[in-house]
Amino acid sequence: MEGSKIKTFEIIDIELENIKTYTYEKISFIQGNNVLIGENGAGKSTILESIYLALFGDTVTGRSFADMVRYGEKQGKIIIRFSVENSIYRIEDVIVKKDESRATQTQILVNQSLEETIAEGRNAVRIKMEELLGLDAITFISAIYASQGEIDKIVTAKDRERKKLFDRLFQIERFEKAWSNLANVEKTLNQNIQSMNNSISNLKSDIVILPEKRKELVKSKKELKNEKLEFKKIKSLFEEINQKYKALEKKIEEYNKKNTEKEILEKQEEELSNSINKTYKIIQETTKDEIECSLSSIKKHKNKTKSKLAKTETKIQTLQDQEQEIKLGLAELASQKQAENFIEISINEDKEELENEIIDFTSEITELTRNLEIWSDKIPELEDKTQQKIQDLKKQQSEFEKLKDEIIKIEIELKEKIKNVNLCDSKIVQKRLLLSRNAGENWREAIEVLSKINFDNDLQKLTARINESDLKHTELSKEKSVIDDGLKRIQDDLHYLNDLEGKEKCPTCNQNLSKETLKILTKSLQSDKTSYQDRRKELVKELKELTFIIKESKTNEKELRTKQQLYNQIDPHYTELLNLEKEKEILDEEKDNMEKLIQKLKVKFKPEKLNSLNEEIERNDNRIKSIQAVKKVYPKLVKIKEKIETENKKLDETKEKIAQLEIKFDVKNLEKIDKKINKLDQERSSLDVQFESLEDLFENLEKQKTNLTTYKKLLDEISEIETIEDFSNRDKIKEQNNELDKKLVAINSNIDNLAKKVIPPLIEFVDILVKKEKELGELENNLKSEEKKKIITSILRGLMRELPNQLLPNFIHRINRTATEILQSIIPGSDIQSIVLHDDYSLSIIRLGNQENITVLSGGETIIIALALRLAFAKEFSTLDLLILDEPTIFLDERRRGELVSVLERNRLVRQLFVVTHDPDFERISDKTHFITKLAGETRAKTADTEETIENIYTDLEL
Repeated sequence: MEGSKIKTFEIIDIELENIKTYTYEKISFIQGNNVLIGENGAGKSTILESIYLALFGDTVTGRSFADMVRYGEKQGKIIIRFSVENSIYRIEDVIVKKDESRATQTQILVNQSLEETIAEGRNAVRIKMEELLGLDAITFISAIYASQGEIDKIVTAKDRERKKLFDRLFQIERFEKAWSNLANVEKTLNQNIQSMNNSISNLKSDIVILPEKRKELVKSKKELKNEKLEFKKIKSLFEEINQKYKALEKKIEEYNKKNTEKEILEKQEEELSNSINKTYKIIQETTKDEIECSLSSIKKHKNKTKSKLAKTETKIQTLQDQEQEIKLGLAELASQKQAENFIEISINEDKEELENEIIDFTSEITELTRNLEIWSDKIPELEDKTQQKIQDLKKQQSEFEKLKDEIIKIEIELKEKIKNVNLCDSKIVQKRLLLSRNAGENWREAIEVLSKINFDNDLQKLTARINESDLKHTELSKEKSVIDDGLKRIQDDLHYLNDLEGKEKCPTCNQNLSKETLKILTKSLQSDKTSYQDRRKELVKELKELTFIIKESKTNEKELRTKQQLYNQIDPHYTELLNLEKEKEILDEEKDNMEKLIQKLKVKFKPEKLNSLNEEIERNDNRIKSIQAVKKVYPKLVKIKEKIETENKKLDETKEKIAQLEIKFDVKNLEKIDKKINKLDQERSSLDVQFESLEDLFENLEKQKTNLTTYKKLLDEISEIETIEDFSNRDKIKEQNNELDKKLVAINSNIDNLAKKVIPPLIEFVDILVKKEKELGELENNLKSEEKKKIITSILRGLMRELPNQLLPNFIHRINRTATEILQSIIPGSDIQSIVLHDDYSLSIIRLGNQENITVLSGGETIIIALALRLAFAKEFSTLDLLILDEPTIFLDERRRGELVSVLERNRLVRQLFVVTHDPDFERISDKTHFITKLAGETRAKTADTEETIENIYTDLEL
C-alpha cells in the first residue's frame, strides 16, 4: 500500500473490431487531455471499458464478455498499444461468443519494441500487467477510473457511504476478507486435527499384530530354505541317473534308426532290381547290338550312342544355318516392301499437308498464289502495307477515344457537381428547418423585422426609463412613508386631545387648555390630516402608475432581450443560408454549362463510327496475325517440299533393292531344307531315347553297388549296439528315473506354494503394517504441524482485526497531506488552507485557521476538493500519472459544470487525462478531441482537426 515511484505510462491508441456498436475503429491518443464528446448512447464509454478490459482482462461491473461483442457477430477484437518507461507494448484481446450470455477470452502481451511475446493467456497477461504497471485492477478502478457521476461523490456522499468508498480505496475489505478466510482455515485445521486423531487411533489398533506376523514370516522363510536344500540333494541324484538314462535312450534311438535304415535299404534294393530289369529290356528293344548288363558294357555303349547323337546334331545345325540365311533374306525383302509402302504413304501425307496449308493461307490472304517460291518476297510487302493501314486507323481511333475520355471526365465532374448541388440543397433545407424551428414558419419576415430593430439603443432607452421610474418610485415611496408617519402622528394627537376633556395644561406654556383652544387645535389637526390624506392619495396613484410603467418596461425589456437572443441565434444561420443559396446559384450555373458542353461534345462523338474503326482495326490485326502465321510456317512448308523430293529419291532406291532380293532368295529352296531337317530330327529323337535309357541303367547299377556297401556296414553297427552294457536293463533305469522326477515335482510344488502363496501375502501384510507404522509416525508429526498452524492462524486472525485500525491513521494522514498539497497547487492563494479526512471518514476543511464542515462549500469548491482527494489517492496508491473521468458532469448543475471545466482548464492535473462527456464545453480543456457519433447502429470516431470538421459535427449533433 506504500506509495511508489510514478511510472512513465501513456496509452497510445486502441483498435476496436466488432466491439458493441463499433464495426472497426482505430482511435489514437496523446500525452495531455484527451476528450471524447458525443450524445448519450453513442458509444463513448465503450472506449474506456475496452481500455480497462484489455489492460486487466476483465469487464467493468454489470458487463459480461458476451455483452462486449457486437450484435450479430461471433467474435470481437481489441488491440491496445501503450508505453511504459519508454518501451512500447501491445495487448491483443480476442473475445469469441459461444451464445448470447457466454464467451471465451484469449489475450497476448507483446513487447512491440523488441517484437517479442512476453505473456499468453488471460491470467499470464494480467499478472505481467500488474508487474509492469505496479498496480492491480482494484486500485486502477478505484484511484484512476472515475465512472459516471462519481467525481464529486467522494465529497458529497454521506459519511456512511464515504466510509464504503474509502474502505474500497484503502482496500480495507481485503483485511476483512482475510479475517473471514482465516476463520475457514481455522475450521479446516480443526477438522484436520480431529481427522488425524481418529486416523492415529485406528492405525495403533491395526499395528498391534505386527510382531506376531513378523515371526510367522520368519518361520515360513526357514521352511522354504529347508525344502530348497532337499530339492537340491534329490535333483543332484536325479541328474546323475537321468544322464545315464538319456545316454541309453540315445543309443536305443540310434539302434531303432539303423534298423529302420536297414529296412529302407532292403526295399530300395528290391525297387532298383525291378527298375534295372525294366530299363535293360527297353535298351534291348531299341538297339540291334547285343549288350551285356554290366557297368563296363553299359558305359561303353552309352559313349558310342553319345557320339552318334553329336554327329546328327552337327548336320541339323548346318541345315538350320542355311534355313536361317534364307529366312533373313525373305525378311529383308518383306521389310523393304513395307518401307516402300511407308515412303509412299509419307509422300502422299506431306503432299496433302502442303496442299492444305497453301489452300488455307491463299483463302485468307488472296494476294498469295499457290506458287510457294514467290511467297518470300510477297509476305513482307503485304505485312508493311497492312501495318501502315492499322497505324492510320489507330490514329483516327485515338482522336475518338480522347473525345470519349473528355466526355467521361466531364460527366464525372458533372456527377460530383450534382452531388455538391444536392449537398448544398440538403444544407439549405437543414438551415431552413433550423430557422423554422427557432423563428417559426414565417422566419424570413421575422428576421426582416428583427434586423430593423436597434436592440442596443432600445434596450438602453428601456433601461434608462426603468431606472428613472425606479428612482422616482423610491422618492415617492419615501414621501408616502413620511406622510404615513405624519398621519399616524396626527391621529395619535387627535386621540390625545379627545382624551384631555379640557383638564390638562399645555405642555408648552403650562396654561390650562380651554374647549375653544382644544377645538382650534383639533380643527388644525383635522385640516393637516385632510391635506396629508389628499397628498397620500395622489402619491398612491402616482406609485401605481410608476409600478405599471416599471412592470411594462421590464416586460418590454424581457421581450426585447428574447428577440435579441433569438436574432443572435438565428442571424448566423441566416447569413450561412444566404451564402449557401448564392453558392447553389453558382453550382447550378456551372452544372448547366457542363451539361451544354457534354451535349456539344456528344454531337462530335459518334459511337457507331468508333465501333466501325474498332472493327476495321480488328480485321487488319487478324490479317497481320495471318501474315505472321504464314511467315512463321513458311520455312516449315519449304522443308515439307524438300522432304517430298528427298523421299521420292529414297522410294526409287528401295524399289531397285527389292528387285535384287527377289532374284537372290527363293522360297522353294527353303522347303527342301525343311524336309532334310525333319528326317534328321527323327533320328536324333531315337538316339536321345536310347541314350537316356542307357544313362538311367548305368545310374541304377551304380546306386545298387553303393547300397550294398551301406547295407553291410549297417549290419555291423546294429550288432555292436546290442553288445553295450545296461542295454538289457533299460526298463529298470527308466522306472528309477521317473520316481526321482515325481519327488522333485512334489518338493518343487511345496516350494512354489511357500514362495508364491504363503510368504508373499505375509510379506505384503507385514509391509502394509510397516507402512501403517510409518504413516502413524508421519501423522503424529503432521498433527504437531497442524496444531502449530492453528496457533499461527489464530494469531493472524487477531492481526487482521487490528491491522486496519493501525494502518488507517497512516493512510488518512497521507491522503490529508497529499490532498492539501494538490489543492494548494490547483488554487494557490485560496482561503482554504487544508483538507481534513477524519478517522470516522467525515470531511472538513480549514479556512483561515477555522475548521468548517464541507456543507458550506460552494459548487466549484466541492469539485476542486473532490479532484484533490481523487488525485491524492492516485498519487499515494497508484504508480500511474493517469486519470479517467467518465461523464463527470452527469449529475452537476450548469454552474458546477462550468466550474469543473474552469479548474481543468487552469490546471494540468496529470500526464494523460481522459474525459468522456456529452458537454461540448470540455473542448476548451482538450489537447485532442474525438467526436463519437452513432448512425444506423454503427459508432464512428472523428478527430476534430479543423474548425470546419468541428462545425459539421456540431451541426450533425443539433440535427
